[in-house]
Amino acid sequence: MQFFLIQILLIMKRIKFYFVLLAASMLLFTNCSKDEESNGDNHVAESDTDGDGVNDDTDNCLDVSNFNQADSDGDGVGNSCDNCPDDANPNQEDADEDGVGDACEEADEADEDNDEDGVADNVDNCPETANSGQEDSDEDGVGDACDNCPDDANPDQEDGDEDGVGDVCQEVNEPDDDEDGVANNEDNCSETANPNQEDSDGDGIGDACDNCVNTANPDQSDENSDGTGDACEAAPDGDGDGIPDNEDNCPNEANPDQKDTDGDGVGDACDNCMEIFNTDQADADADGVGDVCEENDEGIGDVPFAVIEEVPIYPGCEIFNSNDQRKNCMSEKINAFFAENFNTALGSELGLSGINRIYVQFRIEATGSITVLGTRGPHPRLEEEAMRVVSLLPNMVPGRQRGQPVGVLYSLPIVFRVQD
Repeated sequence: MQFFLIQILLIMKRIKFYFVLLAASMLLFTNCSKDEESNGDNHVAESDTDGDGVNDDTDNCLDVSNFNQADSDGDGVGNSCDNCPDDANPNQEDADEDGVGDACEEADEADEDNDEDGVADNVDNCPETANSGQEDSDEDGVGDACDNCPDDANPDQEDGDEDGVGDVCQEVNEPDDDEDGVANNEDNCSETANPNQEDSDGDGIGDACDNCVNTANPDQSDENSDGTGDACEAAPDGDGDGIPDNEDNCPNEANPDQKDTDGDGVGDACDNCMEIFNTDQADADADGVGDVCEENDEGIGDVPFAVIEEVPIYPGCEIFNSNDQRKNCMSEKINAFFAENFNTALGSELGLSGINRIYVQFRIEATGSITVLGTRGPHPRLEEEAMRVVSLLPNMVPGRQRGQPVGVLYSLPIVFRVQD
C-alpha cells in the first residue's frame, strides 16, 4: 500500500512539471506576438495597387498595369495612362474631357490643313475654303473666301434666313427690286432685270431699259412718250427708211426690213455679196461685187447654199431625188436640230427680253464636215451657244458644183422669244 502511494506522488509531480512547462511555453508565445505587433508599428508593408510588380511609390501608372514603365515623352507619366504619350504633359490637362490631352490636340491642329492652302487649320481664317492669302477685308477674323458678308464685320456670321448672305449685309445693303442680284443703288436698270448690266452707249442706262440703246441719252427724254428716246428720234436717217443711221445696217440704202441674208451685219440692200458672210465688204477691183463672191464665180472657193448645183445631203434626205426637195429637207432638218439643241433658257439667264436673233454661218466642207465661219447675236454667250450647236451637226454628203465637191456656205437665223 505504501508503495502505491509513492507511485501516485511521483506521477503527480510529473504532471505538475508538464503544466509548468506548458505555461512557460504559452507565456513565451504571447511575448513574441507582442514583439511582432510592436515591430509592425515602426514599418509599413510595401503595396502594388495595379499588381504589375512595381511598388506604388515608384510606379508611373499607379492604376494601370505597366511592368515595363514605358514613358515615351519622358514626362513622368507612363504610356499606359498618359493622355498624350508622344507630347510631354506631366499635368495631363484635358479641357474638353475627351480623353485626349490638350497638348496632343494642339499638336494635331498645327499639322492639319483641310483645305490644303498651306495654312494650318488652327490659324486659318477659312479652314474649309482654300485662301492662302488670308484676305479679310472687314477684319472680322473670317476670311473673305468664306465670309457671308466680306465687307461688313460680322464675326458671328449670323444668317437668319439661311440664304448664304449674312444678316449684317442684308441690313446695310440696298434693296434689289428687280431681283437680278444687283442692288438698286448700283443697278443701271433698277426695275428691269439685267444681271449683266450691259450698256452699249455708255450713258449709265442699261440696254434693258434704255429708250435709245445705241445713242447716249442719260436723261432718257421722250417728249412724245412713244417709248423711243428723243435722242434716237433726233438721230439722222440718211436713207429715210425710218431706221436711224446709227442702227441701220444699210444707212445709205433704204431697207426698212433690215434683211441680212448672210448675217454679216451688212443689210442685203448694200451687201456686195449677200449670200456669203463678208463683214469687211472687200472688193479689190471695185466692181461692186465682193471678192468672196468673185472667187466663187471663178470656180474657186465656196458656193452659197442658195445657188449650189447639187445640194449637200443631210442624213435622212437621201430619199429625195430632186435638188429642191433635198434643199427643203436639209433646211427643215437643220432648223429642227437647232430647235432641239439650242439652249433658249440662256436668254432669261442673261436678262434679255422680247425677240432675240442670232445669225450663224457655217460651211459644209468638200469632205462633208462642218466648219463654223461666224456668229452674231445680242450677247457673246448666245453666240457661243450657236457655235456649240453647229459643232454637233452630223457630217453630210458634200455638195457639188460642175461635178466637183465644193464647200457650201449656209446661213441660219436663230430666233426665239424671252417671256417677260
